Amino acid sequence: MRTPLIWIVVIVSLIWLVACASSGDASATGVPESEVAHVITHPELRDQLNDLFRRDQRARKAMLAAMREAEPAPAGQRYAAEAIPFARAAQAIDTESTEFLKSMIVAHGWPTFDMVGEDGANSAWLLAQHADAHPALQKKVLELMRPLVVAGQAKPSNLAYLTDRVLVADKKQQIYGTQFGSAPDGALRPYPIEDAAKVNLRRARVGIEPIEMYARTLRRIRSAPVNTTPMTEYPKR
Repeated sequence: MRTPLIWIVVIVSLIWLVACASSGDASATGVPESEVAHVITHPELRDQLNDLFRRDQRARKAMLAAMREAEPAPAGQRYAAEAIPFARAAQAIDTESTEFLKSMIVAHGWPTFDMVGEDGANSAWLLAQHADAHPALQKKVLELMRPLVVAGQAKPSNLAYLTDRVLVADKKQQIYGTQFGSAPDGALRPYPIEDAAKVNLRRARVGIEPIEMYARTLRRIRSAPVNTTPMTEYPKR
């Protein structure tokens, strides 16, 4: 059974907060990386992407705050009713942002650092990362980003996160161990990882902190047990 879209929004939000909290990267907060010189050729597009980024983050922070403040969910329900309107608001923004990305790709292709700055490019990636309801779009963005990373016009870490997102959606082994889920034992654990013994080496190569540090941040945000040993198979839905 497929996970309802509204709860995909919740799961994506939690993983994204971990990525922001642990990266130490100014672009993860929407703040321009001002010390890198780029001639911004599409300033209006940059502004549009950063505005969507800010709306995305406001909606998700409001949703997660509502989840923390709500009474425990009733028996048989995963989340309290008080949080549902906030999750739906985040879902609506995801839909709007996804449609914007589709039209942007037709008009401009995928935005580079030189087009929209590193902050604008990061915002575009985040919106694609949250487009789980449109896996074909995420796969297209992945293909568009790969040559840009080689050319120094997109972040390797962003490509890594999206790579894992696409692989997990297809129930394949992820490469960088960025995607966690609830295991049968109740702990949050990485979904299956290819050659898991070398995951930190691959993470280091793309500028992502070790999986143990990532797990500590996730544990703090979720106040839940976290185990870095990856699942051997995907949970049955």
